[in-house]
Amino acid sequence: MNSDLEIKNLLLKIYEGQVRIEKRLGRVEEKVEGLEEKVEGLEEKVEGLEEKMNNMQKEIIDIKERLGRLENIVTVMQQEHGDKLDALFDAFKMQNEKLFLFEERLEKDERKIERNENQIYNLSLEIKSS
Repeated sequence: MNSDLEIKNLLLKIYEGQVRIEKRLGRVEEKVEGLEEKVEGLEEKVEGLEEKMNNMQKEIIDIKERLGRLENIVTVMQQEHGDKLDALFDAFKMQNEKLFLFEERLEKDERKIERNENQIYNLSLEIKSS
């Protein structure tokens, strides 16, 4: 009988241990379920971030393309303006050269006029004195 009692006590201890293990297992399962929910939430967030990142990459590619086009436009504008400035400077140089030539010619003409005026004056003095 003693051995029946010992067996019963042993079975009771085993049953109680099993109950404790089942309770702990239930808590572990609840925690695992909570973790699974959190992981699902994180997966959704990661998917959202991946989508946003893909959109940003597309926008960056678009911006780079637009920037490339703008760079090309600016390069063309710089070349055209450079050519126009060169033409303006050439025209300015030609105008200065013409102006210099006109000034020289004007000085020659002024000297001629002055000589002629002197000759006229001298001739009129000769006429008056004769």
